[in-house]
Amino acid sequence: MSRYPDPNYGGSIPNPPQQGSIGTPYGQNAVGPDMTMAQPPMQPQGTSLLHQRPLPPEASAGLQQQQPPMYQPQADVNSIASGMSNIGLQDSSAPQNYPAPAQPYPAPEQPYGASTQPYGASTQPYGTSTQPYDASTQPYGAPAQPYGASDYGGQRPAAYGAPATYQQGQAPGMPSLEPQMYPQQPQEPLGSPAVGEPALPRPTAIEPACGSKREIYNSVADGSAPGVGPPPASRNDFIGVDTGSCTPRFMRLTVNSIPVDSSMQGTSSIPLGLILTPFADPEPGEAPVLDVDLTTAGGGGPLRCPKCNGYANPGFRFVDSGNKFYCNLCGQENDTPSEHMCATNPANGLRLDIDYRHEFRYGSVDYIVGNKDYFATDPTPPHFVVCVDVSASGISTGLAAVAVQSVQSILEANALPGGSSGAKIGIITYDQSLHFYDGRGDGQARVQYVPDTSDPFIPIGPEAFFQPPERAISVIEMISNTFSLMDPSQLKGGPPPSGNALGAAVVAAKQALSEIGGKVFVVTGGIPSVGSGKLERRGGGSVSSEEREKALLKDETPFYDDLGSQMAELQISVDMVIATQQPYVDAASLLRLPRASGGRGFLLTNFDYRKDDVSVRKILVNAIWGVRALDAMVKVRASKGLETGEYMGSFGRPQRRNDVIAPVMGVDSVMALELKHDGQIQTNLGGGSMMSSSAFANNVCIQCAILYTDLAGRRRIRVHTMFPPKTTVLQDTFRSADLDAVVAIMCMRAANAAFSGSRVLSKVREALIEKTAHILFVYRKFCNPPKSQSTKLVLPETLKLLPVMILGILKSAAFRPQPSGQNLGVVSTDERAAALLFLSTARPQDITTFAYPRMVLLSQLDEFAGFPRTPQDGFPPEGEPIALPASVPLSSEFLADERMFLVDNGLRLVLWYGKSCSSELLQEIFDTSTGVYRLRLGEEGQGEIAMRISAIITRILESKSNLTQVIVAPSGSSDGAEQNQYLPLLIEDKNIALAQSGWSYKEFLKVAHRRIMDKMAQERAQKDFQAWEMLGYQ
Repeated sequence: MSRYPDPNYGGSIPNPPQQGSIGTPYGQNAVGPDMTMAQPPMQPQGTSLLHQRPLPPEASAGLQQQQPPMYQPQADVNSIASGMSNIGLQDSSAPQNYPAPAQPYPAPEQPYGASTQPYGASTQPYGTSTQPYDASTQPYGAPAQPYGASDYGGQRPAAYGAPATYQQGQAPGMPSLEPQMYPQQPQEPLGSPAVGEPALPRPTAIEPACGSKREIYNSVADGSAPGVGPPPASRNDFIGVDTGSCTPRFMRLTVNSIPVDSSMQGTSSIPLGLILTPFADPEPGEAPVLDVDLTTAGGGGPLRCPKCNGYANPGFRFVDSGNKFYCNLCGQENDTPSEHMCATNPANGLRLDIDYRHEFRYGSVDYIVGNKDYFATDPTPPHFVVCVDVSASGISTGLAAVAVQSVQSILEANALPGGSSGAKIGIITYDQSLHFYDGRGDGQARVQYVPDTSDPFIPIGPEAFFQPPERAISVIEMISNTFSLMDPSQLKGGPPPSGNALGAAVVAAKQALSEIGGKVFVVTGGIPSVGSGKLERRGGGSVSSEEREKALLKDETPFYDDLGSQMAELQISVDMVIATQQPYVDAASLLRLPRASGGRGFLLTNFDYRKDDVSVRKILVNAIWGVRALDAMVKVRASKGLETGEYMGSFGRPQRRNDVIAPVMGVDSVMALELKHDGQIQTNLGGGSMMSSSAFANNVCIQCAILYTDLAGRRRIRVHTMFPPKTTVLQDTFRSADLDAVVAIMCMRAANAAFSGSRVLSKVREALIEKTAHILFVYRKFCNPPKSQSTKLVLPETLKLLPVMILGILKSAAFRPQPSGQNLGVVSTDERAAALLFLSTARPQDITTFAYPRMVLLSQLDEFAGFPRTPQDGFPPEGEPIALPASVPLSSEFLADERMFLVDNGLRLVLWYGKSCSSELLQEIFDTSTGVYRLRLGEEGQGEIAMRISAIITRILESKSNLTQVIVAPSGSSDGAEQNQYLPLLIEDKNIALAQSGWSYKEFLKVAHRRIMDKMAQERAQKDFQAWEMLGYQ
């Protein structure tokens, strides 16, 4: 399914999801012309994305090659829009047909969890088995079960069973592989252990079989059953069904059984935290978040508890014939306001209107409010500002051309968010001065220059600066002509100035939006060198001294951090794209701006228009189209005994007490927060209103509320509520742990510490290793039966992949130490800063992919790979995502000459192929007629295998908004920069050049095991010492 419009995915962009002006009254589903929520786009019909790189002579065997042409931007901008017609965005004015959920929402009398076994629940108690990996009935690394054997209706694959153990010193080897020539199919999955060898736990163990049906996950299981298992893995395909608690599409807990007090939580050592993606688009088959329109119900606000201000949810309990209700967050008994009054059923205590009062039935709702209490200022249509670098670093590289073309394609396709509700856009270009454009005239737009970049100002009024989409197109045309973007050699007046006034341009954008708020997009090709925010070159590149790197990761000046905080207070958010050919642009200082304002930053190093133009276009189109909420404020509440701690992710800084500023939020906006105990968790405060009077009586309630303005200028409150059970059993905490959320919280915290410059990287790496070892130590000590206390490494079932995930993070560009004696694996300071920012704002599925990249074999596809997945009963086949091949272990042992691999680490796609890879397949995938590698995605004339590979790559590109570059890296290429992109991704290999963190996967397990055993020995030694000292007391 296509999540974003991209001018290179084929076709023009239809209208983006616009929110209408009429809400949905009680009892009506918002799925018709009056739909008021952001809609997911339809499945794309075709692709024409072209990624390319220079073609090295030594890797061109079997391919026709010509001399590469000189730089020549695309002159026909209309071809971009015409190439976007099939992206499938839906116009909100047209009816939207969502397929019915595979399981209908349960009737009020149906108990929770009656339909499926809790996801991840083990068939035997934890700790009852200590079989080593080689005793497993099904090896890790092989498909979980054959295609068609199960519909994955809420159950784990067979490989998910009892706790896994690993015998220290018993290292499994890799099987010998006989190459198979294209287009034959592999007979067994790569990475399967040889007979008699133990298997290492890998993410392949939790991947469904290629082409199988998506799992259906019901958000609520039986609350009376302790230790509910974790939700599906975030990077797996699944269908979430809201049956009273919000789905993991929006909220994920690190543990899904909450320890009852701080003592138990501290013992477990698992961080207690929450990951929020409140505006994530629903996947095909999932119901949208339903509206509760209060503008048609007297103009009042939602039902709330007067004491804690919690919002109505399925846990509210109504008594006294509906005249009173108990709040399940604080336990307060309250009178029911007259506008929310409804009689209750004497037999079960349920409200008689529960069938059409969405807030009492579902975990996620969207209130439309008309009460002025929810308006800080009068809402306005969305306003956007785009700042484009037209200095020498922007024009000569082609960056300015692709940025301007991207904006034009969005405007011409009427895809600007809120365009039908009066959205406007202003454009600033900058070199050593600032350029502002007035497009009000009937003819050509006019430009005014501001040379003073130390104290910038806007020389034209807001009515001239901000233009509706149809008039902004004339501004785009004037920019293209003024700076000869289509042919830089024709630029009048000589070469473009080298000065870069980026800081001044952002200050001007702040002035333009200071009264109304909005979104700013900044595109730059170099370091700011003049005016406000000028930066000096501090050396940069790669550094060998940790203290020196720590200093470079700090901002040179607080200008950009302070500017971002000021803009967040004004409800302005900034996204920044740095696409440069310069070796150092001080990204550590520049990226403070999007971080402080709740935006995102993107870095493209070694920018080459011929291969990276589509990447810039994809970033800009996705960022603009993905806007969903303006002027937002976020608040998280929890049951008595829990309170919120530190916030991390996409929000403005500073926060106001426990309220967090989120100026602009989109489909990929992420927040994470830690939860803390302030006493023993108290439940039984009011029961539940949906299924029975005691449905949520013993469950914890965690609620996230976002007050925001939608794209139509209406004030809304989106509320997500979840009901995890509490537990007094430590094993339940481990049994319910969500690996993706645990890894995300740990990485965000580590990235924030490193990016702030408060810790050197070696200290951060050591903290990650120690935290991992301590979690596994606690499990071994408290959750493993005494008879299994041997020399084996015992891993909890839900966290058995934690060691390999942490190893991957340690070897990533964010934390990898600089190698000694060679350039392979070197990380520049700019790349380090961008990777740390990515980790601090990414979704769980992106972080786990960054930790353990997905490597798939393209030259020998599974028979179901590249085709839509098998649909669940009742679902249309056209809505199913493309099936991806089973991933293989990240080891260079599999890089045979006859093979082609695709590696996705969330930031880059790397396509590697061997010297003897089929020339027929290469010619179908790459167009080399211009002397560069160009991926032919979805072009006519391709064979079946090439078309399926195109579908696989396109699906990955469309699902990852952070993917910035596609790199082709042939085997034996002399291009060390591109080898540097894929070899460090093979995290299971040993890297002898790294003085620290260079372990192979097997060695890292031994390191973790040694630390666990040391903790056990130290604890026994301490007890022996205390026993001896006690002999002296009478």
